[in-house]
Amino acid sequence: GKLSRKSNEVDDSVKLSFVNGSGKVAQVFWVRGPGDAVLYSTLQPRQTYDVDTYLGHTWTVRDPSGIVLFECQCHGPGVIHIPAPPIGPNPPFPIPGPGFSNQPFQQGPRHADADDSPVRCKICFEGDPQILFQPCGHAGFCWGCAQKFVECPICRARITQHVRMFL
Repeated sequence: GKLSRKSNEVDDSVKLSFVNGSGKVAQVFWVRGPGDAVLYSTLQPRQTYDVDTYLGHTWTVRDPSGIVLFECQCHGPGVIHIPAPPIGPNPPFPIPGPGFSNQPFQQGPRHADADDSPVRCKICFEGDPQILFQPCGHAGFCWGCAQKFVECPICRARITQHVRMFL
């Protein structure tokens, strides 16, 4: 894929693969800055899109109506599975597999200091759950707890990468 504009803060290029596992069209955007997202690809169902990007860049996947399915910051090469549409009134969520967990994302804006949020770290039950483990895809850990593990506490897979999620 085309190489996104290099950021001043990063020097390393990496490859990301977006796999549309849903039965619907999905759009892949590079987030250049607040309110500034650049459409990179419109994926048909079961289509894959490879893109060369840089560490630290943020990517988001939306449905054609503009609803954000998920957003992640690039911390290394990887495969990102675009979720199947949910059944019922639940919010969109990533499917199990490399890159993302099967836990639902909370809809609406969240802030790291949102003390009234019922969503907390699965380990300490206090921190903001913003870390996802790769390659297993389990998520829901705060940064402090995530740094303590070499193996995923859920499935015991070796952790090769921590991905910061934006919920």
